[in-house]
Amino acid sequence: MNSFLHLMWDQIGGWVGLIAYITGIASVIYAVRNHIWTWPNNIVSVVLFGWIFWVAKDPSNAALQVLYYLPISIFGWYVWLRCGPMKNDDLPITVLSSRHRYQGVFGMILVSMVWGLLEAHYKKDVGQPYCDAATTVVSIVAQYLQTKKRFENWILWIAVDIVYAFYLFPVQHLAGLATLYIFFLAMGVAGALQWKKIMRSEENNRLNALADYDRAVKGQ
Repeated sequence: MNSFLHLMWDQIGGWVGLIAYITGIASVIYAVRNHIWTWPNNIVSVVLFGWIFWVAKDPSNAALQVLYYLPISIFGWYVWLRCGPMKNDDLPITVLSSRHRYQGVFGMILVSMVWGLLEAHYKKDVGQPYCDAATTVVSIVAQYLQTKKRFENWILWIAVDIVYAFYLFPVQHLAGLATLYIFFLAMGVAGALQWKKIMRSEENNRLNALADYDRAVKGQ
């Protein structure tokens, strides 16, 4: 048991990693609850993970954290706060159209194949280049969809977490991270169920508001 705990401690990066994971977990919990505090927590987590990757001499992942996840988290904070009807953290949860879903799937497959090919050619130390590329691409898209409060972000997170928890991390002998991503998988399922419930509530509120307006107009 002690050896497993030491393994997890080493894999998460000590105290800095612990704070990064705690704020990352808090970000997911707030996202499940559709709460804007998901973004400040995500920003802290992203910055710390960027530092961890840089110290670990993994500049690609460090750059991904700082050049994409940090700006997109700031963008998501702004969108959730200011892009709703009342511009006061009331952006509704919506779903993508069928056309955008098909375009998104095709785009992710295409970019993942090209990214994986480049990794296989230029990064010889990557053991699973196409899997690594696919999980990275899908994660990037999922994060963007979350900024727009698109329900499909949870479907993508669930898919990524399954791959990380039950394939990629076990293959890389990262048992601690695999365990953590099983938790993220459970949170992804909880997020999908909670957001579906919120969508139904928002739709009912919208229909009730339209009915009230219709009655008010007819009563004039």
